[in-house]
Amino acid sequence: MARKVRSPGKIPKSKRTELDIVPELFEHNDQIVRERVQRERGEWSEQLTAEALEFLRREEQIHYWLRAEYFGQLDQTGIDFLVWITSDSIVPLQVKSSEWGRQEHMEMYSDIVPHCIVVDTKDTVSILAEKIIMELATPVEHATAEAIAVALH
Repeated sequence: MARKVRSPGKIPKSKRTELDIVPELFEHNDQIVRERVQRERGEWSEQLTAEALEFLRREEQIHYWLRAEYFGQLDQTGIDFLVWITSDSIVPLQVKSSEWGRQEHMEMYSDIVPHCIVVDTKDTVSILAEKIIMELATPVEHATAEAIAVALH
């Protein structure tokens, strides 16, 4: 007669052994690892974007750029970078490391930050610079200057 094996979730806590909680520990650790990988990928995406923006500035395709302070006022409103196309034309830019993240951003912040790029792990500085130029050239219907002013105050 085969012995019935119960899953760890069905064992009363008072009767659990160390081996019964191992699957839960792995599940918890997997979540921590996933969150860390996402955070590091996001930081890498922003760093590569900063390098691409600096490349564009040196090539005189943009006037200036500014990176939002981590958890600062701009960052809290969904802005990762401010890009001066000319000395008097400022465009907010959001950077994401996945299409899902871009879609989520656009649902929440498209009225403030309609320009959002997705950085792929295969992107180089020059490829990303082209993506940025294409994105910034995309016309938007939102009053971004007013939205930036609101975000800054």
